[in-house]
Amino acid sequence: MTVQKYRIQGIDCAACAKELEEEIGKLEGVSACTLQFGVISRLQYEVHDKLADQTEAKMRKIIEDDQDHPIIEKDEVETVHCDYTIDGIDCAACAAELEEEIGKLDGVSSCKLTFGIHSRLSYDVEKTADESVETKMRKIIEDDQDHPIIVRLASSKTKRYDYRIHLIDCADCAQKLCELTKKIDGVMDADVDFMNEKLSFTCAMKDRSRIEKAMIEMIKAEEP
Repeated sequence: MTVQKYRIQGIDCAACAKELEEEIGKLEGVSACTLQFGVISRLQYEVHDKLADQTEAKMRKIIEDDQDHPIIEKDEVETVHCDYTIDGIDCAACAAELEEEIGKLDGVSSCKLTFGIHSRLSYDVEKTADESVETKMRKIIEDDQDHPIIVRLASSKTKRYDYRIHLIDCADCAQKLCELTKKIDGVMDADVDFMNEKLSFTCAMKDRSRIEKAMIEMIKAEEP
C-alpha cells in the first residue's frame, strides 16, 4: 500500500468535497480516503502500489468532471501527525464546529475531533507549520470554551484509518461494531458514520495490520 496526497484548488464547497471523497473512496483498491475542504483542499488516500497510477488518473477525471478548472497537484510536503486530549468541550456540536475551524488552518489535513469526557483531536500538518498551527489551534479552542485543558500526546507514529463497511442493516448495528472495535487491543479511538458506511479508528501505525485483521474477523462474526 502507498499513501497518495494531493493539494486541490477550486473545489466549490464542503458538500462537494464530501461527495468527491465518497466517489474517490469507492475506486478499486482505495482505502482511508479523506478530502479536507479549504481554500486549498487536501486529498489523501491509500492504494495498492500496482493501482496507484490508474487510480490517480481516475481520481483526476472524477474531480475535473465535477468542478470547473480545478488545480490538482501532488503533495510532496513532509507532514507530522499530531494527537491531543482535550477536557472541557461542552458538547458534540461544539466539537464539530471546532473540528471544522481547525481543519481550515493552512497546512492542516485529516482533522478529526471526537467528542467525549476526554475529547480527542488529531490532524496531519506540514512539518514546517507544526508549531504555528498548534498555537492557532489552542487559541481557537480557548476562545470558544471555558478553561479547556489541552494536552499534546507524545509522538508514537499514530494514524487514523477509515474503512468502508457495506451491508450493515441499521445504525444500532453499526454502533455495536464501533464499540467492539474500541475494545480491540491497541485501538485508541473509534467512531462510525452509518450514513456514509464508514468505520474509523486511530492506532499506532505498527499495530494497523493486526488490528485490521481483528476488526475484519469481528465484523464477519457479527454480520455474517
